[in-house]
Amino acid sequence: MWILINFLAWAGFILVLQSGLSQSIEKQIIKKLIRARLFYLIIIISQVVIGIRSYERYPFLTICGIILTLIIILGTEIIFSRRRTTTIKGYSIWLLLLLITLALLNQTIINFF
Repeated sequence: MWILINFLAWAGFILVLQSGLSQSIEKQIIKKLIRARLFYLIIIISQVVIGIRSYERYPFLTICGIILTLIIILGTEIIFSRRRTTTIKGYSIWLLLLLITLALLNQTIINFF
C-alpha cells in the first residue's frame, strides 16, 4: 500500500511540477507550488515508512533515497522561486528531472528487488 502511495505521489508531483513551471501568472505558480509541497510531504511520509521496513536489506540505498528526495525538494523550491522572479535555465529543469528519475529507480530497487 505504501509503495502505491509513494509512486502515485511521485506521479502527481511530476504533473504539478510540469504544470507549475509552464504557468506565467504568479498566482497560478504559487498554487502549483503549494500542491507540489503537498505531494512531496506525502512522498516523505511514505518513504520514511518504506525506509523503516527496508533499511535492514538496503541500508545504503535507503539513506541515498532519502538524501536524494531532500535534494529534489530543495531543487523544486529553488526552481519555483526563480520562476516567480526571473526566468529559469533549461539545464536546471533537466537536472531536476534526472534526479527524480534516479529517485524513482532507487525506490523501485528498494521495493521490488
